Amino acid sequence: KIHSSAEQFRFPKSNLPQTTEDSLKFLDLVCKMMINTQESFEFWWEFFKTRVATILYPIQCKKLKIMDVNSLIGFQKSCPFNIHLKVISTLETCINDDKKREIICNTDIDMQLIFAIWKQSFSILPPEYYHNLVSTIMLFKNWINSNNESKVPTVMRAKIDEYYKIIIDTIQQPFFIEGDETFKDIHIKLSYDILDIFTAFNEIENLSESTIIKIQDTYMGIYRNLMRLLNDQNPDKKYNVEYSKKMERVVMRDMIMWWIKTSPITDEFSEHWLKFKVLLQDFFHMTSVFAHWRNSFLNLTNAVIQIVYKLPRQFLKEYEPLRADKYVLTKGKGKNYVTEKVKITTDQDNFLLNIPEDHLLYLWHRFKWFFEAPLSKHQLDLTLYSQQLEVIGQVIDRFNAISHTEVKVPKGHKLPPFVHSPEGNTLNELFLKELLAATEINDPNFIGSGTVYTSLCTIFCEKYTQPINPTYLSCFYKAVTKGLNHINSTIQYSILLKSWSIFSFSHKGSYILIPEYVKICEYIIKNGAADHIVMAAIKCLTSLIFICFYNSGSAIPCVSSVDDRFKSFDGVLQIIVDSFLHAMRTLKFEGCLIRLSWGLYLYLHKSINSNGDREVQRKIISGLIPMLTNPNDNVANSICDIFTTLSHMNQLESLEPTVLEFVLKTSCVQIRKFYEEDSFGTPMSRWKILHNIIYLLIDMVSNIPFEMLVKNDVATSLFSMVEVTINAYENVRSHSGLSENQSPLNVSTDDKTKELHRIKIAGEALLTFLTNIFRGYPSPGGAEVMSSNYTEFDIVEQEAGKYVHDPRIHHFIYNRYTILTILPSKNCPESVVIIARDMTGRYVWESKLISSPNDSTFRKKIPMKQDENVLDDKQLDDDDTSTADASEVNVQSRGKAIQEYQKISFPHYHPDIDTNQTDMVELLQYFISDMFPDAKEYADESKRSLKDLKLPYENDLEQLQNQYNLEQSLLKDKHTKMESGEAFHVAKQPTKPELVDGRLPGFSSTRHFLYNLGLLSKKSQSKFFRLTSSPKLYRFLKHLDDKNKEREAIKVGLIYVKNGHESQKQILCNNYTSNLFNQFCQGLGWEIDLVTHRGFNGGLDTNGVSTGATAPYFSTPTTELTFHVVTSMPTKENDTVQVMKKRHVGNDIVHVVWSEHDTDYRPWTMPSQFNFVHIVIYPLSAPLYRVQVFQKPVYNNGVSIPELGPLMHNMIVDHESLAPLVRQTAINANKVCRYTVDAYLPPFTTRRKTIDELIEKYNPVGPGDDFFSSLFINQEGSM
Repeated sequence: KIHSSAEQFRFPKSNLPQTTEDSLKFLDLVCKMMINTQESFEFWWEFFKTRVATILYPIQCKKLKIMDVNSLIGFQKSCPFNIHLKVISTLETCINDDKKREIICNTDIDMQLIFAIWKQSFSILPPEYYHNLVSTIMLFKNWINSNNESKVPTVMRAKIDEYYKIIIDTIQQPFFIEGDETFKDIHIKLSYDILDIFTAFNEIENLSESTIIKIQDTYMGIYRNLMRLLNDQNPDKKYNVEYSKKMERVVMRDMIMWWIKTSPITDEFSEHWLKFKVLLQDFFHMTSVFAHWRNSFLNLTNAVIQIVYKLPRQFLKEYEPLRADKYVLTKGKGKNYVTEKVKITTDQDNFLLNIPEDHLLYLWHRFKWFFEAPLSKHQLDLTLYSQQLEVIGQVIDRFNAISHTEVKVPKGHKLPPFVHSPEGNTLNELFLKELLAATEINDPNFIGSGTVYTSLCTIFCEKYTQPINPTYLSCFYKAVTKGLNHINSTIQYSILLKSWSIFSFSHKGSYILIPEYVKICEYIIKNGAADHIVMAAIKCLTSLIFICFYNSGSAIPCVSSVDDRFKSFDGVLQIIVDSFLHAMRTLKFEGCLIRLSWGLYLYLHKSINSNGDREVQRKIISGLIPMLTNPNDNVANSICDIFTTLSHMNQLESLEPTVLEFVLKTSCVQIRKFYEEDSFGTPMSRWKILHNIIYLLIDMVSNIPFEMLVKNDVATSLFSMVEVTINAYENVRSHSGLSENQSPLNVSTDDKTKELHRIKIAGEALLTFLTNIFRGYPSPGGAEVMSSNYTEFDIVEQEAGKYVHDPRIHHFIYNRYTILTILPSKNCPESVVIIARDMTGRYVWESKLISSPNDSTFRKKIPMKQDENVLDDKQLDDDDTSTADASEVNVQSRGKAIQEYQKISFPHYHPDIDTNQTDMVELLQYFISDMFPDAKEYADESKRSLKDLKLPYENDLEQLQNQYNLEQSLLKDKHTKMESGEAFHVAKQPTKPELVDGRLPGFSSTRHFLYNLGLLSKKSQSKFFRLTSSPKLYRFLKHLDDKNKEREAIKVGLIYVKNGHESQKQILCNNYTSNLFNQFCQGLGWEIDLVTHRGFNGGLDTNGVSTGATAPYFSTPTTELTFHVVTSMPTKENDTVQVMKKRHVGNDIVHVVWSEHDTDYRPWTMPSQFNFVHIVIYPLSAPLYRVQVFQKPVYNNGVSIPELGPLMHNMIVDHESLAPLVRQTAINANKVCRYTVDAYLPPFTTRRKTIDELIEKYNPVGPGDDFFSSLFINQEGSM
């Protein structure tokens, strides 16, 4: 049946059939004739319009003037559903026929009648009939997307925009009708199909602006109606609520996509944008609206960054998809359709990246504009406002990240141009107004304040090519001052976390904020907060240290009321020290403790150089020294680095003697206590700390006054500590089955045995330094001076790449510890060269015969009283069996004996001399002092004697601390603070160790020689073994000299960046520098001639051509440092990569970059897998410098790199301190990176291991050969 009994189909007042049955039969006949008749179709179509349509659709026909407007015939409300469906089916069948379509769609009246009938389909048909509309939907889609114009009626093509609007009006109706729960699925399916038609309009080129506005108005009308249905509280309208929930997110997604894709850039369209803006603001509280606006705004930002700012897409944040839930309908059992919920996404990136730049910027500003105005009726929704501010913050972060994004390009691909973030003034122009408005909200429930202040600080804590407008700065200062004084600590923390480095950017007038920042930092450090917040406070105060010293004696401009303590730079310095010392006792977090310790060092550095308050210096040292054994390995190692830095900076001698003595003794006590408390379960990292402390002591004893070392308690502490380290290894060795001469580094043993062996070697190295108490071992010049002398490789010849044995060269092993080489002098035939190689280095002497055995002979027993302050040899030599009673020696006899033999040219050995009564070392000492004037002051035994050297029974740390405090209290009143002169001086070049008359000081040289030959002991127990010379032995010794340095050999890249140079090619091809840069280079070290220099040269070529003629060099007793200066190396015109330069700097762990560019240097500018730390320096307008320290989070082996020092990221340094602090930071950075590798061995250990391997590999010949005998003992038995 095509009709129900309740429906009546009649033709009122007509001669046509009057019964319902007749009427239906007649309609069926007309429809069949229209479908099946081809020749007479035009007649039947005309009959349908004038006789049938006027009855079925009288309202529509009257509007089209097809019938009299006063006629009363026909269905005045609407055509019955079943009849309407029959008509629709007939019309669509005819339209799909090409010939009939030309007739049925011949005029505008025809088309408008058909669309009027279709509109009734979408308006009044209940949902159960919606499946009948599928064909209509498909017909509309074909018309919109048709590539074949013949499928579209001719009359419609002529007025296509008008008919597009008619289609839009027709199909939107299902969104406005009341639905039925029973047919919900069909309703939703139809709605999706209609939205697809709207989307299809996007594919139409040159769509008119009026059609665009029509579709946008339709979208907005649909969405507002959905929101009305969603908020319907009528319990009988549950279906409307459910339907709206399912549709609103999809509609909003499609609407935003439509606006982005189609909105023209015209002034006429601005009013329409305003409507859209009002709609979004009215419904921003809806999750879908906010999410789609957020994602679209962020995607537009991404597109702007990619297209306008040229950042490649692969380095952008991911584009945000526009997501919605969609219900897919399928046929199922029991009913026609079921729903299946799926996630659908729409990607904007492909479209956004293909629109013109001006259109893209227009859209970005429009979407940003949606946020600018008040939030209409939801203005008081603070939660929503916070979410919107968060989006603005994300946009700012994305713009800010442009300059900080590492652009990695696959090998062989062209490098993209360097990109930069928008200027600060541009960002302020875009966002400052809204951010400042948000800071004025004082509602305690407003959770967006932290986001607002974070965004503000992000803009202002960045380096730009142009200064920020003072108006913007003043607004920022006002807002930050308010935020730092806010009652909500979250706001204070947000500001500090993002802007702790604010003072390093030299913003005009930024010092006005110092009191506010110092006040909050002091509070945080003393009262506690989360670790990362405390870290920010420490960094902020550390960044102010040099600023305060530079402005010492001046007041700080203040706007807010603060304590007097905060109103001067000197007062701020005192607050910084007090806060740091307090934190040393309370903090536990590794990063905070390391940064805090380096901050204290920086203060100490400036205080020592400017003759600051010694009491403060004492407090700082007292706070640092107990941290040597901090449970955290990285903290303990950092403290070692701090005291090493003091030594490298030659600042130890500037400390009070009692302070220095306390450091030495406490360090020894810490080591002894560790051994006493140790168990085999102690982690290996803790043993490595002991190793580092001993190396620290080596640095210290080489740079402290001699008088300090000869103090009884200091010497006792040092020697007893060394004894503990040696005995501890010997005990473990005896249990592990190792022989006395067997190194655990060359065999398979447990880790603890190996680590104890390394500590023992470090202890032996320290003992080597201590044995020569005159500070000449090694010399202050270290290996740079000593290794520059003559070696056997100056005379030995080569054949076919192999060394040829020279019979004039002889090699010996002494005590299985030292390699001695004796050879003739190349330049002086009567001289002999003696080379001693041990784990501390290579030492060279050139000597000749200056007296004969016949000149004089000691034949008298010289009675000498052992002074009570001088060590008894028995205390040093356990094998000494002498029973001589020192008390029987005449006190006066020594002086007379010396006077009696003043004329003797040189002391000689004779068997009749009783060495138990005659101290030969004392006598040698006298003659040496007489021959070498530089040794006279040391001939006085009172200056080199040690009192009662005994192993301490109680070396308790607390006891030392109490004793130290007592001494300080007695001295406190005697010291007054020295008036400091000029706060900053011109940076001084490090002093290069000078030779005396082209040689080492005579006394020190002789002392070295005597010590290495074992002649400074009363009873020599040494054994000499001769080595068989061979080409392999020569190669081994050459390798020992060149590769196994006795000190840390460090090479650092030094790069100059000229303004305008950004790429690696530009930087490496540049050979021009500035005067400031040249002064900085001079402060890093002294210049060496690469041709003549035989110390560590950093791998630079020694021909003086390919890598330059000179290089900056620096050395200490434990470190050698060579800089690879890019601008000093020749530039090859045809080499775009500059391979020679890149070969050196590319392999350096640390790069020091001097940048005079307007923007920040990118650490990835010179990519290399070996670069891990970049120290970047930016000259400021005043004699101050901004420093950045970039470090990769992990080293090659995956081990984390801890905080470095003394310099830190984004701090200010003065001219005087810049070069030495940069140099020391580079040294420490190299050390930290190297020591993260478990297999890495320190220089002394490596050199000792190599010597042990040589001894084991080359079997020594016994000591009885003729050459050895003739060398040391003459025919008469005299030496």
